Amino acid sequence: MADTTFYSNPAAGPVIPGAAPRAVPPRRRRPGVIALSVALILAGALGGVQLYNSVGHTYEVLAVAKEVPVGGTISAGDLTTVRISLDPGIKPVSDPSLVVGKRAAVGLKPGTLITRAEVTDAQLIGADQVQVGIATTVNQRPATPLNPGQKVTLIGIPDSSGGGPTLASPVSGTVVLVGPADSQQTVVVDVAIPANLASQVEPVAGQGKVGIVLDGAGS
Repeated sequence: MADTTFYSNPAAGPVIPGAAPRAVPPRRRRPGVIALSVALILAGALGGVQLYNSVGHTYEVLAVAKEVPVGGTISAGDLTTVRISLDPGIKPVSDPSLVVGKRAAVGLKPGTLITRAEVTDAQLIGADQVQVGIATTVNQRPATPLNPGQKVTLIGIPDSSGGGPTLASPVSGTVVLVGPADSQQTVVVDVAIPANLASQVEPVAGQGKVGIVLDGAGS
């Protein structure tokens, strides 16, 4: 019988033949796992696209350049434009025609964005109201500045002599316009009041016999 010893390298010594290697069966494909992996990859790619769109893309919208009080009419000079990445929860206005000429439903502060909810085109004078100007001294109006749209109550203030007409009862109204103060700090405040009460208010409106009280919490 022939010698079955093999020498691959005389210096390394004999190599003893081992058993034949076991055949590895092919792995079974799992379609469910493959589908899940593909779905995860696609979801990650979509999330990346959305992140790029939200961070990398900016939009031009309107912002407040000058303060506008509640009820004040918004002009083009009160606005500016800025570029921002939009937050889905905020919907600022980008078209000036939707804002200019309308009134501020809330106080607009410089540097803030403008939304549709913050402007209104509602009229401050109703069909059954008239506008009267009330001349007031510093003691006849609130220390808090009055703004268009605020609800007020007109009250009678008798003069020091006690003579002359005055308001018989309080009259509710809405501030329409606030004029500038003169050298004596007298300010004329235009107020919308019921038309049927105009005959009571107008005779005393410019005589310093009407005081203005701000209703509620300045609403």
